[in-house]
Amino acid sequence: MAYGRSDAELLRQVRAGDRRAYATLWENHYDAGVRYARKFLPERSEDLASEAFLRVYQQVTTTTTGPEFAFRSYLKAVIRNTAIRWRREAEFLIDAENIDQVDDRDGLAAVGTRSGADTIAQVFGTLPLRWQRVLWLADVEQVSRTAIAEDLGIRPNAVSALHRRARAGFKLRWIELHLPPLLRDRPDHAVRLFPRYLTEPSDAAVAAEVVTHLAICVICAHVLPELVEMSSTFF
Repeated sequence: MAYGRSDAELLRQVRAGDRRAYATLWENHYDAGVRYARKFLPERSEDLASEAFLRVYQQVTTTTTGPEFAFRSYLKAVIRNTAIRWRREAEFLIDAENIDQVDDRDGLAAVGTRSGADTIAQVFGTLPLRWQRVLWLADVEQVSRTAIAEDLGIRPNAVSALHRRARAGFKLRWIELHLPPLLRDRPDHAVRLFPRYLTEPSDAAVAAEVVTHLAICVICAHVLPELVEMSSTFF
């Protein structure tokens, strides 16, 4: 936490172009935003909070709207509205495709049906063997946490943490693989930062750099939603 300047002061500095002021707002309110987002979309709480932060930042820096004080209250309203919109969009996609049965499995089993076995194998093979094992047991074979703990020789309460790290690692490498080749190493674009931005939302410095760049770069502002959409299909 970096509580020194008030929200009102920080927001004035953000409007004046101070990127670090935005990073301070992120540090002060991100954890609370994730907790609030968890009430609406538990499996995507970090994505939801990050999206809300991005929307508020764009309002503050590119329009005359947005909060002038009480940042957290405004952020919660954006989180709530974004969650409602995401749910409506998800329901529309299911209705539009006329799906009779929805595969609600989470992870690699669902990934394989959508993205292609070759791509999945390529990403999966780059992971540490321990991560590969926990992902396979949890997401493909749907093995219980107790059985996974016995297989890996760890305590049951350590399985969830290992699984989260493995999934984050898989997501990071998957996003890296899908970055536009012509942009991935360009220092004048933020694409190179998108994998970390989408998998490490608590990194305020990366978030500040990405969101600041998106306000002025049409290309990156177009690429990021596409990556979010692709990854949200199964992550």
